[in-house]
Amino acid sequence: MKPLLKFGLLALLSSCASRGGALTVDTEPSAAAVYSPSQDLLGNTPLELTSEQIEKIRSESQSSGEVSLTLRKEGFETLQVFVEPKAFDKLSLKLAPKTQETFRSQIVKDYASDAHAMLSQYLRTQGYLGARQLVQAKPLVDELLRSYPDIAATYVLAADYSLMSGDRAQARIHILKASQLAPQDGDVKRTLRKVGLAP
Repeated sequence: MKPLLKFGLLALLSSCASRGGALTVDTEPSAAAVYSPSQDLLGNTPLELTSEQIEKIRSESQSSGEVSLTLRKEGFETLQVFVEPKAFDKLSLKLAPKTQETFRSQIVKDYASDAHAMLSQYLRTQGYLGARQLVQAKPLVDELLRSYPDIAATYVLAADYSLMSGDRAQARIHILKASQLAPQDGDVKRTLRKVGLAP
C-alpha cells in the first residue's frame, strides 16, 4: 500500500518496496537534511529510518497516526511531508529549486519588514527626544541598545538621551562607541563636539 502523503510544495514521486519495516527517504537532488517535528536532525538523504525512529517521530507529530518530516537543502524550497508509514515503504521526493520570484516574495519581503521596523523605532525615539519626553524615550533607547548594538545611530540617540538626562559621562561612553562604528558620520561628529570630545 502506498503511503499517504500531504505536502506543501511537491508531490510524492514513487513508493516502492524496501526492506524490514524501515522507512527510506530519498530526494532528488540528494543530501537534503531531514528533521523531526521537534526539529532534531535525523540525517541526510538517502536516509533509512528504523521502526523505533518512526515511532518516536510519530509521537511528536501532531497528526494522529502519521509521521511528519521536514526536508531542507540550501537553494531549494523547504518541504514538509506527512506520511502514514507502512512496512517496506520508500519515499522518493523531488525538491523544487528556489527561484528569483521566491527571493523577491520571501527574502526581500522579510528584509523590508525588518528594515521598516528598525526605522520606525529610530524615528519614534528621535521624536520623543526632540520633544524632550525622556520618560517615553528611555524604554525605546534601551530597546535600541539591545536590538541594534552594531549601528552607530543607536549610540548617537543613547548619547543624546544621556545628555538630556544630565549624565554627561554616560553620553561620552555612548558616543565613543558610535565613533568606533562610524567615525566619519556627521551626527557622530556633532555629538562628539557636544560632549567635548572633538573641537
